[in-house]
Amino acid sequence: QKIGDYYYNFWKDKQHERGVWRRTTLAEYRKAQPQWETVLDLDALNKAEGKNWVWHGADCRKPDYTRCLIALSRGGADADETREFDLVNKKFLADGFYRPEAKGGLGWKDADTVYVYTDFGDGSMTSSGYPRIAKEWKRGTPPSAARVVYEGTNEDMYIAAYHDDTPGFERDFVSRTIAFYNDELYLRSVDGKLAKIDVPNSVSKGVVREWLTLELREPWEVGGKTYKAGSLLVTKFDDFMAGKRVFNVLFEPTDSTSLAGVTWTKNHVVLNVFDDVKNRISVLTHGAVGCTSQPLKFGDGGIGTTSVGAVDADENDLLWVTTTSYLSPTTLLLADAAQPDATAQPLKSMPEFFDASRHVV
Repeated sequence: QKIGDYYYNFWKDKQHERGVWRRTTLAEYRKAQPQWETVLDLDALNKAEGKNWVWHGADCRKPDYTRCLIALSRGGADADETREFDLVNKKFLADGFYRPEAKGGLGWKDADTVYVYTDFGDGSMTSSGYPRIAKEWKRGTPPSAARVVYEGTNEDMYIAAYHDDTPGFERDFVSRTIAFYNDELYLRSVDGKLAKIDVPNSVSKGVVREWLTLELREPWEVGGKTYKAGSLLVTKFDDFMAGKRVFNVLFEPTDSTSLAGVTWTKNHVVLNVFDDVKNRISVLTHGAVGCTSQPLKFGDGGIGTTSVGAVDADENDLLWVTTTSYLSPTTLLLADAAQPDATAQPLKSMPEFFDASRHVV
């Protein structure tokens, strides 16, 4: 994962049972034996605290990346705690944001404000055992002073709030998960008012810069048209919130295709499509007359599994491409959506344990 100028991973081996969070540069990572800088050693932390913490991830604040919110789980449970971490001095802050062990989360709104959804006491969790209430919490104030952003019902599954820190498109959202594949998304204004994104609850909703993305799980009739289940629609977010219902169809399934994933880079949309259970990656470019599509070169395109993710969607069009198949070990490649004709560059690969040249799939 790229965080600021560094590239991070979480590494476990025989000597690091619980793992180390470490970083390097891309130039160093390209080497056969990269030099890594340890940022946090969980085995050392466990020894010091007499605990059995398991890594649950880090949320590092843009754009300076000096502070992170690190989630740690006791023995790998669903419940975890969140601590504020100084990424410059590589240590936890004694007086930083802290969320005690519970199911829930803590996320940045700005340098001195977080969204918190967790166990606040009696009645604050849903019958599913997840947060029912989301709050906004200011640095230097007690948790009891945090302001309620949204309260769900006891029958809901999970309530959360989060900040989108995309430069030029900063927004705040509240998500209400009623059940799996049944959720609502709200835009939160500066004065705290909520505006629902008015689409069916079964739709997978996302907001990326100026766009609203909708992945349909059921057919949807809207604006005088019917869109197929499995389709990916986009429209201008502000236009949609103003009442317009005009969509571009970025993907529509056929008898042999389905959408395996969608990734946004700075200037492109990358579709990962299953075509007869083979991954086909295409790069879409938005222009004056709609989108153009080009295939991304990343390997033989045979039977296997391929996943795609943006390296840094705020800065560039680079892509992580991870492939694995029956005859080739898991391989990480670096591709550029701005140059889809250039074959992706292999960076690292798992070891080969047999001679695959004798076999076919």
